[in-house]
Amino acid sequence: EDRAVAEDRATAELLLSHVAEAVRRIRIETALREERDRLGALFENLPEPVAACHADGETPIVDDVNAAFERVFGYDRETVVGEDIDEFVLPDDDEGVSLDETYYVGNTLQSEVRRRTDSGVRDFLMTVIPVELGDFSAEGFVVYTDISGQKRREAELRRQNDRLAEFTSLVSHDLRNPLNVATGHLDLAATIAEDGTEVAERLDTASDALDRMEGLVADFLSLARQGRTVDDPVPVDVG
Repeated sequence: EDRAVAEDRATAELLLSHVAEAVRRIRIETALREERDRLGALFENLPEPVAACHADGETPIVDDVNAAFERVFGYDRETVVGEDIDEFVLPDDDEGVSLDETYYVGNTLQSEVRRRTDSGVRDFLMTVIPVELGDFSAEGFVVYTDISGQKRREAELRRQNDRLAEFTSLVSHDLRNPLNVATGHLDLAATIAEDGTEVAERLDTASDALDRMEGLVADFLSLARQGRTVDDPVPVDVG
C-alpha cells in the first residue's frame, strides 16, 4: 500500500510538472502574441511610410507595407508584397541611393534619397533598420521621412543668400561712386579755397552727390526690409 501511495505521489508530481510547464508556455506565447500585436499596431499606425523587407540575394523583397506607404506611394500591399521595392519607388531617371546599396550592413543607416510617389518625385530621409544588428541582416524595416519641405526651405535660403551677396555688391558699388564724387569735389574745393577762388559750384556738386547717397541708402533699406529684389523695373531717363 505504501508503494502504491508513493507511485501515485510520483505520478501526481509528474502531472503537476507538465501542467506547470504548459502554463509557462501559454504565458510566454500570450506575451509574445501581445508583443506582436503591439508591434503590428505600431507598424501599421506610423505616420511615415514603412516597408518590411528581406534580402533575396542582392534584392530587397517586400514582406509588408503600412497604410502610410500605400497612401504616399500609391501601391497596395497585394501589389508590392513579394516584389523588389526599388522597382516601385525609384524615379525612372534617378541615379541615387537604392535600397540594395544600404540594406545588408546590419546597422541602422540614413540616406537622403529621391523617390517616386503617387504625387510625383519627392525628397525623403530613408532610414534602414535591421531586425538584428551585426555584419549582415537578412530582414529589416525601411522608413521614409518626407523632407521635401525642408529641401524647399534650404533652396530658398540659398536663393536669399545669393540675393544678399548681390545686394551687398550693389550697395558697395553704387554708394562708392557718389561718395568718390563728393570727396573729390570737396578736396578740389579746399584746394581752390586756398587760392581764394569761388568754391560754391564745387560744394553744390558735392552736396548733390551726398543727396544721391541719401536716396540710395533709403532705397536699399526699403529693399532690405522687403527681403526681395526689385521685380517691377521701369524705364528712366539716362541723364
